[in-house]
Amino acid sequence: MNHQKQYKAIIIGAGQGGKPLAVDLAEAGWKTALIEDKYLGGTCIII
Repeated sequence: MNHQKQYKAIIIGAGQGGKPLAVDLAEAGWKTALIEDKYLGGTCIII
C-alpha cells in the first residue's frame, strides 16, 4: 500500500515563526505539514 502524502508547504519547527506561518498558509488554502519533535510554541531568548 502506498501512503504518500503531498503538501504544498512543510515547516520544520513550531517555534515563534513556524506555528504562525503554518496557520497562515493553511488558512490561505495550502495543504501544510508542521513538524515538531516536542513542544509547540518555542522560546524567547533575551541576551
